[in-house]
Amino acid sequence: MKKLILIIFLHLFLLSCFGSSILGKPTLKGKIDSLTSKLKTVEGLEKSKLLNELSAEYWGISTSKSLEYAKEALKLAKKLDNNKVIASALNNIGNTFWIKSIYDSALVYYDKSYQIRKKIGDEKGIAGSLHNKAMVYTELGENDKSLKNYFASLEHYKIAEDSSGISKVYNSIGTVYLTIKNYKKALEYLQKSLAEKERLKDSLGLVAALNNIGIAYWHQNKLKLAEKVFQRSLDLKVKLGSYYSLGTLYSNLGSLALQRNKFKRALKYFALSYKNARVINDTAGMLQTNVNIAQVYIYLKNFDKAEKILNKILPKVKKNGISWVEKNCYIGYVNLNEAKKDYKAALRYYDLLDSLKDKLYSIESSNKIAEMQVKYEAKEKENEIALLKKEKKIQALQLIKEKNFRDFLIISSILFILFGLSISYAYKIKAKTNEKLKLLNSTKDKFFSIISHDLKNPFNSIKAFSEMLVKDYDKLNDDEKKTSLRQISKSAGYSSELLDNLLSWSMAQRNMILISPKKVNLKNLVDKCVNLLRSSAENKSIKVLVNVSRDIWVMADSNTISTVLRNLISNAIKFTAEAGLVKISAKKTGDKIEINISDNGIGIRKEDLNKLFRIDVKSSTIGTSAEKGTGIGLILAKEFVLKNGGEIWAESTFGKCSNFKFTIPFA
Repeated sequence: MKKLILIIFLHLFLLSCFGSSILGKPTLKGKIDSLTSKLKTVEGLEKSKLLNELSAEYWGISTSKSLEYAKEALKLAKKLDNNKVIASALNNIGNTFWIKSIYDSALVYYDKSYQIRKKIGDEKGIAGSLHNKAMVYTELGENDKSLKNYFASLEHYKIAEDSSGISKVYNSIGTVYLTIKNYKKALEYLQKSLAEKERLKDSLGLVAALNNIGIAYWHQNKLKLAEKVFQRSLDLKVKLGSYYSLGTLYSNLGSLALQRNKFKRALKYFALSYKNARVINDTAGMLQTNVNIAQVYIYLKNFDKAEKILNKILPKVKKNGISWVEKNCYIGYVNLNEAKKDYKAALRYYDLLDSLKDKLYSIESSNKIAEMQVKYEAKEKENEIALLKKEKKIQALQLIKEKNFRDFLIISSILFILFGLSISYAYKIKAKTNEKLKLLNSTKDKFFSIISHDLKNPFNSIKAFSEMLVKDYDKLNDDEKKTSLRQISKSAGYSSELLDNLLSWSMAQRNMILISPKKVNLKNLVDKCVNLLRSSAENKSIKVLVNVSRDIWVMADSNTISTVLRNLISNAIKFTAEAGLVKISAKKTGDKIEINISDNGIGIRKEDLNKLFRIDVKSSTIGTSAEKGTGIGLILAKEFVLKNGGEIWAESTFGKCSNFKFTIPFA
């Protein structure tokens, strides 16, 4: 690549109200000791309530202990037949599964809790269960279900007149809208949450709301405003004297500083984040912060220091089995070697990254199978217990038989419907899979075509002319020598261009290129690209006119848009005859800027226009001076334009002219 493309894997951490209740303050050992001591002196209902309290206190310390106390509370509450305490215990069990990321089990227990609370009319409890179910759906990426449950929770909190619950749901709804990139809606609900928390003087809640508002501003590219809000959140957290989640705020400020190229400030915040992680013994936090620090040194081109950090922490990451940090380490190595222009090493780390992704997928699948097996065995035991109870009720045997027959008919009907739906679903999945396979095959064919033909030919040409010069140097006159050297230079230039595009395309296919839109002056971008290609134009006596106002600013990633401009301008020069004309112009259309690269070259046939920008169709053409196209430039251009939020198309009159146009957001 001409310029280092850095992937910022520095996470923007959201803070949920549930999360802040766990991490907002450390559980005091004295409180646990007090509750444990009191547990020995009470019986009955009070004991079951204390067991639930202990379960909640252990959320942030030991999920196994939390689960143990919740199950004991459930067992005792069932004996006492107290539905309210039963619902609380079921909810606590759901919480432990949520913390352990066993989401299916969490949903089962949250729903059981919800059904009981609904039965006894506990409005606040109903709202809490719905909120917790929504949290799980958020983790599973089912945002529609998540919002549906959050809004239902909000209504029940309003009925219960619970201001704290209302503010908590506003924050949660805001975080979902952040996830789906609806920043206007996100800010609307986060501001509502902030107002409620300020009214309630809820300091911990204010920290979470401010952090999330800062992230919303960040995504809208309002960086100064984001920094101001993050700083306010941090000041509040420091005032509270709590270390928990403080590292999150330092990390967000560090990531923001890095995006603004404030490298010293970024290092300062990451150092504070590391110190905080060390205080609370957060191994993953310490290791990830080191990866972030290495990323800063890559920006600063201090490659030795960055490599030293990555080499030091990777064995520790592997030893602790922290897969998400291991993935970020490999991305760090990719960035480092890209910056050092060691593409062979970069590709080696791509392969390691792919292997890790496959491993993570395999582990996730195994966990799912194991979880399903446990659920199946639990269900079997429940059925056996139910059967034993039925056998004791001899006097109701006939009624049970009738009920079983009715249930059988219902279940059979449901199974028949599910069978039909599964066939329909399988057919749709097969159709989608076939389309994906077709695209993958096209991508593979394009790649092998480039390797076997487009990349092989120029090297053959270089080899042939080099051998001729070595063998017959003394026999050749100066003109013949110059001709051979020009041919070698031309083939090397073509190979270099192809390799650049091939590497960019490969990175795009692997989602390894981060698009980081910033306010950029379009005239400066165009001028740089034209200057790079000016010698190619001058060799053919082609005049390149730039009609772009210096007042035009765009919101775009300068690296990828520069690649688009270079490919399109280079193509225009290739397909324009000697003494021709290439024009680059720009105009505002709505909220976008439309850029037009036009030429008075050979044009494109109408039937060939539809083949452009498609990977499954070969559409490479020879230029007016026998220049070869790479066959991938337009595909890469389309991919980068789409990632920048624009569109690209071509207009042409065969034999007369061509216009390649694309749009990017106006700043």
